[in-house]
Amino acid sequence: MIAPATASLLSRSLRTLVVRVRQHNASAQRIAEAMSRHPAVRRVFYPGLAEFPGHALAKQQMQGFGACSPSRWQATERLPRAWPTG
Repeated sequence: MIAPATASLLSRSLRTLVVRVRQHNASAQRIAEAMSRHPAVRRVFYPGLAEFPGHALAKQQMQGFGACSPSRWQATERLPRAWPTG
């Protein structure tokens, strides 16, 4: 059995899930596009980018491309200190 307060929080969370996931996808797409143009970024591994090897398949199978955009960075002095270089 689930507690009433927990059920209420879960119900509220599920009502907004679609909106939140949609926004996560949109934000990740914009970030991936910006990162792919940055001179310190060697490669962005994000299925929403046309240059991603599996982009065509991802486009067929997915409605959104997710909120994670792994990347490979080039060591440079121009990177902000908060960004990983390894």
